[in-house]
Amino acid sequence: MWIEKAVNMLMFRKLFITLICIGTICFSFAMVTKGDDKTGKKTIQLSLPPATKKEEIKLSEDSGEKDVSEPKETIQLSLPPATKKEEIKLSEDSGEKDVSEPKETIQLSLPPATKKEEIKLSEDSEKKDVSGPDKTTIELTTGTREITQESQGEPGEGTHADRQVQVITKYLKRNEFHVYNLPNLKEGEMFYVYVERISGNLDPFTGIAGGAFDAARFEKVGEDRGRQALKTKVDISSFISELLDEFFFAWNDDGGTGYDTALVFPIPADNDYKLVIGGRTHLSTLEQDANRSFGRYRLTIGVNASDVLTGKATPTGNKFASVNVDFRHRVQEVTATLAPEKDHTFFPLVQLDPGETLHAFVEATSGKLKPSLKLRDFGKKVVWADTFSEETKSAQLQYTFEKGDRNYVLHLEGVGKDSTETTGDFRLLVGIDAPEVLQGKARPWGRSIVREPIKVRTAIQLDQITSISQKAQNFNVVGNLFMEWIDPSFAFSPDTCKCGKKVFEPSQFDKFVKENGLLWPRFIFYNQQGKRFSQEAVFHVFPNGKIKYFERFAVTLQAPDFNFAKIPFDPQQFFIRIVCLEAQELYVYTVDTELTKVGQKLGEVEWYITNLEAQISSLEFDEFKSMYSFRFVAKRHLSYFVFRIIVPLLLIVMVSWVTFFLGDYAKRIDVSGGNLLVFVAFNFTIASALPRLGYLTFMDAFLILGFAVTALTVAYNVGLKRLETRGKKDLGHKIDKYFVWCYPVLYAGGLFMIYLYFFH
Repeated sequence: MWIEKAVNMLMFRKLFITLICIGTICFSFAMVTKGDDKTGKKTIQLSLPPATKKEEIKLSEDSGEKDVSEPKETIQLSLPPATKKEEIKLSEDSGEKDVSEPKETIQLSLPPATKKEEIKLSEDSEKKDVSGPDKTTIELTTGTREITQESQGEPGEGTHADRQVQVITKYLKRNEFHVYNLPNLKEGEMFYVYVERISGNLDPFTGIAGGAFDAARFEKVGEDRGRQALKTKVDISSFISELLDEFFFAWNDDGGTGYDTALVFPIPADNDYKLVIGGRTHLSTLEQDANRSFGRYRLTIGVNASDVLTGKATPTGNKFASVNVDFRHRVQEVTATLAPEKDHTFFPLVQLDPGETLHAFVEATSGKLKPSLKLRDFGKKVVWADTFSEETKSAQLQYTFEKGDRNYVLHLEGVGKDSTETTGDFRLLVGIDAPEVLQGKARPWGRSIVREPIKVRTAIQLDQITSISQKAQNFNVVGNLFMEWIDPSFAFSPDTCKCGKKVFEPSQFDKFVKENGLLWPRFIFYNQQGKRFSQEAVFHVFPNGKIKYFERFAVTLQAPDFNFAKIPFDPQQFFIRIVCLEAQELYVYTVDTELTKVGQKLGEVEWYITNLEAQISSLEFDEFKSMYSFRFVAKRHLSYFVFRIIVPLLLIVMVSWVTFFLGDYAKRIDVSGGNLLVFVAFNFTIASALPRLGYLTFMDAFLILGFAVTALTVAYNVGLKRLETRGKKDLGHKIDKYFVWCYPVLYAGGLFMIYLYFFH
């Protein structure tokens, strides 16, 4: 009985073993054919601990298990069938990731490791390759399926598939900010920003706002609060911080190297966003000239790309950010006049960015002016032009800049056969990306396009008048010249030199200007004679482009405005004229009233200054130049002329009159004749101090009157002597009785006539 039971048990075991073998074979066949789909293979990325050395790995076909020396760690994967690559990240703690059914399991036994390695396993070859410290790849092939793991570096940086980097270079103008559209950013993505200054004094700040960010409102609120802060002297740092906190989700200033900006922003939700770039001021408090910084910058932005923060990230080719074109749109209106003495003019343009389109429209607003427009480049070459259209009564111009250019100008002149068609008032509209300008109906908005003439504040302090030569008609002065202007081309960032200003001597400044292709308002003393002696000259250049020039000079100047008609009661005008060598469309002088003054001790004893003023005018050469005129009025100290000339002459005339009370006519003749010689001596004295004038002066008239009355006295006394000789002495006494009082009356009358002639 028990033998029968044993036989049955043995047969059952054989059947069970047979079924297990058949099942194993079927399962193996199913595993091989299961992954054979249309895609052929599937790749999965794993993060594994690195190994300490290369090892030979043997994979048994039966179990798919790899045995290596102890200690071991096991990673188990449950994989679904797939047709595309998927990313799987495994922690060292669990080493397991489950996906949708059906599943398949591959079990690996790996040694503990100290560095990342690349391992490839296949049915054909079994090997492990070490690729370096930055990534580990395990490639498993079972049948036709391939499983790959690749690590991309730091957490939060993302995989190669969603990593994006874009680099943009733009020029941020004074008091301007740029807006970029950032569409379709996803929750959980990391957005990186780095702004690097390239030129100018740009101290950038950057902020990230929602897609509904209102650029116009941001600008208006900033201007309003800026004016309020200007009145209350609020600290500019707190003022700007409050403004940026209100409008942006996140913002940064000086987060990078020096004044560069670096910002990391985790995207909170799927949405569109906007990136804003602006310039900070270097001043601690708001002042009248505290404009924001400006210059060219390089913007590097990235999604899941932390290397953006180094400023050296390489663009991936994805252009996911774009300039907000609506905000870039701007229009400017200019009105001016073409006159017979100035029948043409030009308007310098600000630096334009690549891709920007210039639109211009001009029409006459008075008279019969027929204006034409020409766009000239830096070499004065005409790149676009349009003449006056009788149909539209205007001229239009449209030009797209292929690359960022500067020193372009709009040239405007009248077209016609007579002055009525070439002179008159006009209105010029200039726009950037604003085609409505061509219709002449655009509303001015935004930043300037036409560069207004740079205002050069000028002043002269007159310290000494060393000499005045009336005969040579010139004078020598010692004074100080001050000039101050702001030119964005000279701006720099303080972190480039670790300084608050740069100091140049004239030769150094000229070299700097030439090397950088810049301009500055060079000048001459227009009425200078000979060479000007400059005791000291220096240029101070500040980060915002402000330039201060100081010169201590001694110079001989022409005085063609001398007028000696009223000498010695003649107020004389003295001018120190300075003319800019650049066109007044580029630079125009203004008067610095605070620094315009004269010294307390001029050193000139003959003259004293009674009036002082500075004037601005234009001077025409090949083009109109701005001219600064320092005018002062001086009068003579009269003591010399009164006590040395006028009083002695009056006394001599009086002596001639006193002789009328003498009865001896011969004595009278002798005295009057001697007086004539005295007048001749005075005439030589006065003439030696004055040039050979072509007009009559007060002193000339005064001397001539003295000559006349003295000569008349001599003639009168000779007549009386003849009457006495002829025996008519009584008649002579009778005439002399009345004439003795006529003499002073005639002389006084002559003086009165001279006064009326010269002073009324």
